[in-house]
Amino acid sequence: MEIGISIKQRLFQIAEIIHLRVFGHAMSDEMRKFLGNLSWSFFGGIIAAGIMFAVNILAGRWLGPEEYGKYHIVLALGQVFVIPMLMGMNTSAAYHIAKTSLQMKDAIKNTATFFVLLSTLFFALLFLILLPLFSAQHDTGFFAVIFAVALSFFYFFRAIFQGFQCIKELSLLDILGMVSIAISFAILFWIIPIEKDFRVLVYSFLIGYVVFVAIAVIKLSQFSIMKLNLSVLKMLWHYGMFAVAGSAAGVLLGSADKLILAQYLGSEVVGVYSAYLLASTMLFSQLVQMFISAFFPAVSALHRKDLVVGKVLSISKWSAPIVFVASIPIVYVVIMLFGERYAASLSYVILFSLATAFSVSYQIKMWFLNAEGVRGVRATVIGALFFGCFSLILNIILVPLYSIYGAVIALIISSVLLDIYFSRKIITIVSYERNTEY
Repeated sequence: MEIGISIKQRLFQIAEIIHLRVFGHAMSDEMRKFLGNLSWSFFGGIIAAGIMFAVNILAGRWLGPEEYGKYHIVLALGQVFVIPMLMGMNTSAAYHIAKTSLQMKDAIKNTATFFVLLSTLFFALLFLILLPLFSAQHDTGFFAVIFAVALSFFYFFRAIFQGFQCIKELSLLDILGMVSIAISFAILFWIIPIEKDFRVLVYSFLIGYVVFVAIAVIKLSQFSIMKLNLSVLKMLWHYGMFAVAGSAAGVLLGSADKLILAQYLGSEVVGVYSAYLLASTMLFSQLVQMFISAFFPAVSALHRKDLVVGKVLSISKWSAPIVFVASIPIVYVVIMLFGERYAASLSYVILFSLATAFSVSYQIKMWFLNAEGVRGVRATVIGALFFGCFSLILNIILVPLYSIYGAVIALIISSVLLDIYFSRKIITIVSYERNTEY
């Protein structure tokens, strides 16, 4: 234990030296708290990402591009269904819990939990009733609804932990959830006599999410989930509606490409595209998620957010070239691990690495804006929706002509434009706050 504490203290000393040289002043108490949370976030995130990586590699390799593509179609549809189920309550609750008094935190968590429980069950039943009206090839529609229910509760309880800045507990829960997924996948693939198709991966993730949510509910058992405060709900709803629009934009940017590829070229192409996307984003998206887990609530709680804007822009500026260079060998190696059916291509490797670099950069800026409150979320939503629609149009035009090349080029263009847009919005909003402050 003493060795662990000594190592942690030494790492903090190094961080303080780097902070002083990069930013020109000593670390504040808020920054020390942020780094403390960040260390736990990285600890849990790296282990969880490693398990997730292994499961995806084995699934993609053993199931092949077609079945692996079907799983990602289920996931993409599930992301669509999650939007009305959550109604932005996850982001809204995390934001308001982080910045309010203890008594208000209780009212927020109770009201948000009650609302999400009802809305998720209502829309799940509605989608299942309407499902026969639409084509659901390979049962993807049915599994997407069930998957969306699990995702909805998973996203919500992650947000609650983030809002309370319980990063240590969240990190341990992430690890336990991923371990459950890995064990479930091994049992379903090798022991239980079921057909070895995309459903093995779907069932594995469902079990992992159920374990995560069950333990989260037990951990947060003091919640009075049936208690509803209408004034709190109105407050959450105001911020949540912007988050809903942001989620819709996220679907346009992150799921529409797979659905369009599936429509024009089939699930096998979706499998190859998803393998490259996973190879380029698995590590860096996880790092960003770990960073945001500590960053978003910490910035939300700050009264003077303009004091950290320089740090945010510096981190974002240097992240893009670093991610691009580091991503190229990683993507190539990962695709080789997926197997020869995924066709290792240098041009794919470079393009997907470039898309990931700009994606990491704009996500950091986007979450800073979200932490600004309604004004920041409004700016985020407007830009993300506009460029999300632009990305959708690009995919519709380019995918039938250029297949995977078309989808990744659309992703790069949209990411670059979003990065520029968020940079300008941060400067505009922070300048406004400085002027009004004085």
